[in-house]
Amino acid sequence: MIDRRGLAIALGALLVVIAAGIGLSLWGDRGTEENLPAKVREERQKAVENTCASQETFQGLKKLVFDQAARLRTGDRTNFDILSQTAFARMEDPVVENRDEFLKRISCSGEFILELPPGAERAFKGLRRLRARVQYEVQPAADGSGPVYEMKGAEPIVSSLAAFQMEQRLELPQDVAGEL
Repeated sequence: MIDRRGLAIALGALLVVIAAGIGLSLWGDRGTEENLPAKVREERQKAVENTCASQETFQGLKKLVFDQAARLRTGDRTNFDILSQTAFARMEDPVVENRDEFLKRISCSGEFILELPPGAERAFKGLRRLRARVQYEVQPAADGSGPVYEMKGAEPIVSSLAAFQMEQRLELPQDVAGEL
């Protein structure tokens, strides 16, 4: 014999589960990018593009390559420290490659250029700029302390910086001299 009461309870529970599933799927669609107003989507995209192309990001990437080079190098740091303070980082053709909304990670690519200060070219075979095609990511730190940067492809720049040696002392511009 079939227990009608148990069957009714089971069917009721099944209907509740199905209804909850449908409700959650509809609720989840409300937050997708396609369902946002065009102006909000445009503002988000502009913010992502600005992150890939911001001077703050370039400074973070510069610090990253100098930190990596400092771990590899030996010897006197005087000129190296001056070089790290006076070199200027920029990016040509920064492009948004991807973004992860959950992790708030933005993946970009471009040509990273480290402009060397006057006089430093003697230690870099006459080059005034170090260049590398790179992929880089920007993501907020888990502790909220600011952005965290990762970069792939900058190994030639890191190697050149790690090998940097100059007999002559680099001249420090007056506006930076007080910072060291």
